[in-house]
Amino acid sequence: MTPEQIAAWGAVLWKVLLSGGFLISVIAFRKQLGGVLDRLIRLRIRRGETELLAEVPHSERLPSEQEERPLLEKSKPAEVPEIPQLLETKDVGTLRGAMFDALFERRLDDAQAAFRRIQEQEGDPLELTRNEAVYLGIRYRIAPDPSSLSRLRELAGQPETRSVVLSWLAKAHQYARNFQTAEQTYIEAITAATSDQNRASLVAHLVRSVSESGSPARARETAIEHLGELGETARAPVYEAISEVEKALGNEELGALCLEKVCQAKPEDSDALFNAAYALSDAGFHLVATGNYDTLLRFDPENSVAANNLGVEADQMELPIRAVELYRRAADGENTLAMANLAHRLMARGFAKEAESLLKTAAAKPSPHANVAHNQASLEDRRESEKKEWPAIIARAILQREFLRSYTDAYYTRRGEVQISGAWVMDSAVPTTIEHSDGKFTAAWTAGAVKHRMTGTFTNSAAKIEIQKWEQPSLLLSILGSSKAEGHWGTAKKGYAFLNATGALCVTVLENPNEPSYQRLNRA
Repeated sequence: MTPEQIAAWGAVLWKVLLSGGFLISVIAFRKQLGGVLDRLIRLRIRRGETELLAEVPHSERLPSEQEERPLLEKSKPAEVPEIPQLLETKDVGTLRGAMFDALFERRLDDAQAAFRRIQEQEGDPLELTRNEAVYLGIRYRIAPDPSSLSRLRELAGQPETRSVVLSWLAKAHQYARNFQTAEQTYIEAITAATSDQNRASLVAHLVRSVSESGSPARARETAIEHLGELGETARAPVYEAISEVEKALGNEELGALCLEKVCQAKPEDSDALFNAAYALSDAGFHLVATGNYDTLLRFDPENSVAANNLGVEADQMELPIRAVELYRRAADGENTLAMANLAHRLMARGFAKEAESLLKTAAAKPSPHANVAHNQASLEDRRESEKKEWPAIIARAILQREFLRSYTDAYYTRRGEVQISGAWVMDSAVPTTIEHSDGKFTAAWTAGAVKHRMTGTFTNSAAKIEIQKWEQPSLLLSILGSSKAEGHWGTAKKGYAFLNATGALCVTVLENPNEPSYQRLNRA
C-alpha cells in the first residue's frame, strides 16, 4: 500500500471512530475497506476510571484499558489530498477514503464525484452494485433522500447481491426509526444471505433494531428464533446483541454470560476477553472473570488494566500477595488506578516486598526478636502457598467457564419440548425422583439419611436452580413448641442446570463461588 493510501485510510479510520459508531457494520466491500471497517465496528471502547474512595475496603477495577493504551494514536488523521487531485488517481482504496471523508464532512458533491470515479475503475458488475448500496446507505444518513431508498430497492432485485443491498436498505429504515419496515427488510436480507457469517451479522442487526423500537423482550425472542439456525462458530455477533438486550432488560447475569459465549467464538480477541471479564465480575462470576483476565494477559502481557483488574479478583479471593504483585505489574505500566489500588492495599495488608525488606533489616539488627525469624518463614510460606494455589484457581475457572457456556447455549437454543419427570441417578449413585410440570421441576433425594430437594424453572433446556436440605428440629425448639419443631427446609443454595446433548441433567451449585461443585444426573 502506498503512503498516499495509508494517509487516506488513516483519515477515514479517525473520523469513523469520532462518529461514535456511525457505521454499524459493513457487509459489503470485501476488499480493503471491508476488513478495516469490520475491525472498527467490533471495537468496544469504554472511558473513564473508577475512583477509589477512602471508606471502601476493597480495590476498584478499571472499566477499560483504552485510556491507558495508545490504541487511537495509531489512527491519527493524516493530510488527504483535495478531491480534484484525488480524481486523477486510479487507486480504488484511495478514492474510497476520499469518498467517506467527503461524506462525513457533508461535502456531498465531492463524495459523489469520488463515488463515480470508483465506479469507473470497477469492472465487476457485482462490486458495482455493492459499492452503490454502501454509498447510498451512508449518504441517506448524511442527507436523507427518498430516492436513495427507491434505488436500493431497485438494486435488491439482483439475486447475487440481494442480501447486501437489503441490509443497507434495512439500516436506512432503522436510522429513520421506521422500525416495522426495517424489521421486514432485515428478515428479507437474512433469507437471502448465503453464509452463516453474513446471516449472523444480519440477525444481530435485526435484534438491535427490534430492541431499539422499544421491544427488548421481543428482541430476545427474535434472537432465540434465529440462533438455532446458525453454526456455533458464527453466533458471536448474535450473542453480543443478546447481551445488550439482556442488559436493557436488567438481566446483568445473562448479559455477562452472552459475552462469555463471544469469547468462545473469538478466544484470542482481547476486547472480547476484557468485556466479558468485566461484565462477569459485575455479575458475581469472579472465578470465570479471573480466568478471562489471566488469558488476556497471556495474549497481551503489557495490558496494565487487565493486570489491575486481575489484582482486584485476587483480592476478592483473599490472595493478598498475588493481588499486590498484579497491582505492581499494572502500576509499572503507568496505570494510575493500579497505583491507587496498590497504595490502598499496602496500607491494609499484603505488601510482601516491603515486609521482606523490613524483616531483613530487623534480622540484621543485634538480638532481633524471635518473631522476626518467624515472620520471615511465614511470609515465604504464604508466597509459596499462593503460587501453588493459582494454577488450581485457573483450572477451576476454566471448568466453570465451560459449564456456563453450555448453560448459555441451552438457555437460548430451542431443542424441542423438555420433559424430565421420572427416576434419575446422580453420578454418586444416589437415586433421585423428578417431578416436572409447566416448565417447573422438583428433584428429591436422600443422602446420609438427610432429605434434599432441587427446584427450578426451565427456559428452553436450561434452568436456574435452588438446592435445600431438610433441617431437623433442635431439642430446644421441640421443648418450646416452635412452628419449626417438625423440621423445615434450610437455606437455599443457588446454582444452574442444563440438559446436555445426551439428555443428562448437568448441575452446578455456587455455595462457594470460588469452588463450585458439580453433579450430573442420568435417567435410571
